[in-house]
Amino acid sequence: MKLATISVAPASKKVSKGRRGRHPHHRHVPERGGEGAESDAAARRIALSIGNSPLVKTMLAAADANWGRLVMAVGKAGEAAERDRLRLWIGDEQCAEGGRVCEGYSEERATEHLKGDEVRLRADVGTGRSTIWTCDLTHAYIDINAGYRS
Repeated sequence: MKLATISVAPASKKVSKGRRGRHPHHRHVPERGGEGAESDAAARRIALSIGNSPLVKTMLAAADANWGRLVMAVGKAGEAAERDRLRLWIGDEQCAEGGRVCEGYSEERATEHLKGDEVRLRADVGTGRSTIWTCDLTHAYIDINAGYRS
């Protein structure tokens, strides 16, 4: 299982690391961060939107540095988020700013980060702050949960 921390906070704020209990059928738990929201409540909604997104969870499971999935998750949160102010990171690798891929962005370095057991994803959209934990979504998890009824 891959653990993820999602933080929504100003970019200068360091995201704290930690580890939660691991479920045997999750491969990755990423750390995700969201920064710069209008308020802490808005930042929490953005972080939860990222953390609960099946597309983001499968991105984590596959170690696929598709940062467009992060943009989608920020947008579906329903909070104010200007494309031209949005900044995104996968680990220490800044991938997007001002609605475009960052000069010098390395998908290879971002992918390497996503292959780890603990992943950090960060989105900066304003001034609010929130950090949540989430996990990936693997085929094994789906197979196990599709095989029984509670």
